Amino acid sequence: MKPLKLISLVCALALVFALSGCSDKNVAAVPTQGTAQTQQPSHAPSPSVATEQAKPSEPAPAASPSPQPEASQKPSPSPKPSPSPSPSPAPEPSPSPSPSVGPVETKSEVAFEDLIRGQGRYKDSYGNEYDYLYALPSITGAETKYVKTANAAIKQLRDTYVKDMQEAIEEKLSLSYLTVDYETGAKGNLRSVMVSVHTDWDFDEYYCWNMDRYGESVSEADICRTFGITEKELADKVYAIMNEQVTFDDKWIAQNGMQDFAARVRERTLAEENLSDLPLFINTEGKLCFVGRIYSMAGADYYWHIFEVEQ
Repeated sequence: MKPLKLISLVCALALVFALSGCSDKNVAAVPTQGTAQTQQPSHAPSPSVATEQAKPSEPAPAASPSPQPEASQKPSPSPKPSPSPSPSPAPEPSPSPSPSVGPVETKSEVAFEDLIRGQGRYKDSYGNEYDYLYALPSITGAETKYVKTANAAIKQLRDTYVKDMQEAIEEKLSLSYLTVDYETGAKGNLRSVMVSVHTDWDFDEYYCWNMDRYGESVSEADICRTFGITEKELADKVYAIMNEQVTFDDKWIAQNGMQDFAARVRERTLAEENLSDLPLFINTEGKLCFVGRIYSMAGADYYWHIFEVEQ
């Protein structure tokens, strides 16, 4: 009886084992005992459900800083740079040759020398004897436009007055011009040259040129500034000098009943238009002078006369 019981036991175990294998294969379809709810098949969610509220979107996470290495993590050491060879010293640039500099240009100062000169005693064919002199300057040193203009004018005086004297002497004629002469002067930076012409009929003419030491033209204001006065002060001095020094023969005027005429002549002489723009020059003593025009009672309409400005 024991072998039969053993066979029966083996069969029972085989049956139980087979049943348990079937239950494993159908576990998704058949619920196991003890499950409280029956599992419903899942459905895909509808795109929009009226009864279901949308969850508020969570804010995007802020950018996190780059992770720092933890203390436990030792950063790998940077590779040591290989020593570079020491630079060789740069060659010093050779000094470039300095540009050639010519001589520093300096201005030439004016100088005065004779353009022509002659003198003597002369007797014309009528028995009249004369002492004559002619001398004219040439401005040298500087070659400015003003100097060239002045020299051209002086040569014109030579061709007018000196040539007339020379031709009269050659032909034994009477002399019209007895003296043609010049003088130069200086004061500070100023230079002057004045040419005077004296005639046989007692009429004198004067020609003046004023310039700086380098031959540039100067104005009346420049001349006044050199002598420490203003143009207004110069005008006042000219009037005072003419008013004091220009006189007439009152006795002769009274004898000839020419008081009114003499008054008009004096008024013309002292008029503002007659006293303005008078020729100025510096004489050989370095004093300021002017050439004044004096209207006449007889003879020529006026005469020129040199006056010295009192300082």
